[in-house]
Amino acid sequence: MRKLARPSAEHVAMAVAALWLLLFGMLDATSGVIVISLFIVAPLIVATAADERRTAIFAGITVALSTGAGWWHGLVENSNYWIRFTAVCAVSVMAVVLAGVRRRRKERLARMTAIAKASLLALLPPVPPEMTGINIAARYRSATRDAGRR
Repeated sequence: MRKLARPSAEHVAMAVAALWLLLFGMLDATSGVIVISLFIVAPLIVATAADERRTAIFAGITVALSTGAGWWHGLVENSNYWIRFTAVCAVSVMAVVLAGVRRRRKERLARMTAIAKASLLALLPPVPPEMTGINIAARYRSATRDAGRR
């Protein structure tokens, strides 16, 4: 029996955001309840785990659904709709920016971790296990709690 691969956090976030948009899109279309402001949550969910491109796709879908909901309910003449629509657009743009910031920080952390590992190996080279009949053992314990954990 083949073991199923665990879905990545990026895929889970996109699935949750898609379900969110589907749920509130259907609620908006069928019940007459206006939930334009709740569409904002989808790009924020995606921004927690996905890159800028995927977040921008969900942000675009969110703006399109907000536009469609406004036309569907005949709210385009209402100033409250335009306030909600502006909020949806602003939060969507911020979600894309936040996804970029998160990605760059993650890349920077990976670079810093690689530098730290290389520095550790330079300062504490591996001890040979045996020297002319003498067995040698060594153990390094880091002062930081999370060092060496994966």
